[in-house]
Amino acid sequence: MALDHVALNNKNMFGKIKRLDKRYLQRKNIVQDIKNTCTEYFFHPHYRRERTERQVTQTNIYPFPTIKTPAQPVPAAPAAARTAVATAVASAATQNASCQGLQAPDERVAQLAWAAGFCDGEGCILISKQHTKGRKSPTYRLRLDLVQNNRETLIHFQKTAAACGADSHLFTVGRSTSHNRQIYSLVFDGRHAAQCLDALLPYLVRKRPEALVALSYMRTASPGVLPGPGGHPASIWKLRESYRLKLQAMK
Repeated sequence: MALDHVALNNKNMFGKIKRLDKRYLQRKNIVQDIKNTCTEYFFHPHYRRERTERQVTQTNIYPFPTIKTPAQPVPAAPAAARTAVATAVASAATQNASCQGLQAPDERVAQLAWAAGFCDGEGCILISKQHTKGRKSPTYRLRLDLVQNNRETLIHFQKTAAACGADSHLFTVGRSTSHNRQIYSLVFDGRHAAQCLDALLPYLVRKRPEALVALSYMRTASPGVLPGPGGHPASIWKLRESYRLKLQAMK
């Protein structure tokens, strides 16, 4: 019985080896067929012509070697050009006459440009819509919010805007388990938000379209006018809502 069992195991083993050899030969033949096909395509006249044209095209991109020339000294700008640049900088700095807290023209440009860049990255321009209990119509208010976990940065922005007459409020946001650090919010409301955006408008890039819409809202939608006994006409409420939706769609 033991010899028969050994013979049976040897027979099974030889059968497995034979099947593996057969599969190996099949795979080897497939690989060889692929190699033959690639070789035939590689040496095909049409492919050789395409390869030659491609090599010529790549070679003609830079037909001549690049020659490094020594750097030439830059000539100094004429006095008239320097005067024109200085005048342009001074006019850009003084176009907002309300920014009297920043003394030197260069300091005004630097601080307003920095504040505009900070507003481009961290600012949020919106028109809030609030329903007050006991009032028939909602309240629309222009807001500029800046949220940051660095309180000193928001204070610096607050001082820069205050020099232009724009007052703001700095709040501490309630901390939750999802906050790794304490978060602060700087809020400009109503006409103060408009004054801040008007001062930063020449230097804004990303938020410039939103700032233009917000300033247009302050000019045309009469947000600071009380409705009176008869209330505002329906066109005013429709205009305010359209500005709110437009700013919301620009996010």
